[in-house]
Amino acid sequence: LIVTGLVLPTGGGATAPVPPSGRVCFEVGVPSGDVAVINLTPVLADGVGSGVLSSSDVDFPGTVSNVNYDVGSVDPNLAFAVPGADGQVCFRNNDRAELDLVADSVASIAADSWTVPTGSDSPVRVLDTRDGSGPIEPESES
Repeated sequence: LIVTGLVLPTGGGATAPVPPSGRVCFEVGVPSGDVAVINLTPVLADGVGSGVLSSSDVDFPGTVSNVNYDVGSVDPNLAFAVPGADGQVCFRNNDRAELDLVADSVASIAADSWTVPTGSDSPVRVLDTRDGSGPIEPESES
């Protein structure tokens, strides 16, 4: 696991892939209450899957994803999360594949510049056209 250029040991002083349903947490160095902007890049996945970034205070972030990946692909995506009380955010892998993860801290958003629509740090899916909870209708042209 590589986070902003630092190799984090995942056990025994060696790095290791994130297993299916695995969770890995890391410090991001942003002020308390601010939102961390993280570039997540899954690499060397052994299957199709997805993952989600959340606060370390959130044990299970629910059925959402910040990044999707495929076998052998390199699929970066920006994700946003408020660090937990310990200053960390966590990546939770889904239950389908093992992968290596590169996470780069890109920026932060000041706490007084954003609001959380749900009142918690856990994301909420608001649209999924696969299950009938969408789609968004195209705007009509006048």
